[in-house]
Amino acid sequence: MNTETKNTAVTAESIISKMYPDSEERYLVLKQLLASISYAEKTAPGAWSVSLQKKKFCLSVGSTEVLIGVPEIIGLNLVSIPSKLAPSESFALFVTNYAACPGATRYNGEIEHFKGAISELQSSHFDFIDECAFTSSGKPYKSCKYQNSHNQGLVEYAQKVVASHK
Repeated sequence: MNTETKNTAVTAESIISKMYPDSEERYLVLKQLLASISYAEKTAPGAWSVSLQKKKFCLSVGSTEVLIGVPEIIGLNLVSIPSKLAPSESFALFVTNYAACPGATRYNGEIEHFKGAISELQSSHFDFIDECAFTSSGKPYKSCKYQNSHNQGLVEYAQKVVASHK
């Protein structure tokens, strides 16, 4: 079977519900996905896409991954490590090697940790999106390298979850 999944909100719900069985955690991840999409769209309209596989989703801007979701973990790429991010066994930081932002860091965290750290991560994450949204000549990308893998069903499902959250 092709690793890309059927492009419907129903399929997205089935996959994401298995990845994040806790409804509050699912809401937090999807809320962040939509916040990152919104920021990317304002920065470089049309230069982003989301892909969905059986156990992973990814938001890319230009030609670079900026947000990754795998079961019970969220990964955000950051320009730098936030100074107030307290050490914990609930997350890991990795130096990344993306041409768009050399020396950047990926935060991979359990959702419970992410919930308390988002205010520390958001600015650096949006700065990473800024770096990825522009070509080396400084012009905004007009599309995403991975546009052919875009899964609008995941976006629609995320919008539904966030809109209906109480």
